[in-house]
Amino acid sequence: MSRKAMIESIVEDHGCTKFEAEQMLDIVLKNLFETTAKRGRLTLRDFGTFKIINRAAKTGTNPQTKERIEIPGKKTVRFHLSQKLGKTLNS
Repeated sequence: MSRKAMIESIVEDHGCTKFEAEQMLDIVLKNLFETTAKRGRLTLRDFGTFKIINRAAKTGTNPQTKERIEIPGKKTVRFHLSQKLGKTLNS
């Protein structure tokens, strides 16, 4: 679902204006980002867990020159869905 479709869904479901729906979505997403970055983990009951993981550095190959290159390590976010969401998706 796109951001625009999510905003339209909020407007339809809750009877608020498009501007209010956009503000609500912005607040929720901002809190998700900040909490995950600050604590390294965010768990939403019956939905899932966002967790920051460290990816190790690795060696890759440039496909054009076949030259070996070092790809630096980085932090990324992994999502694990809850059992309830998994059951809902697979039923």
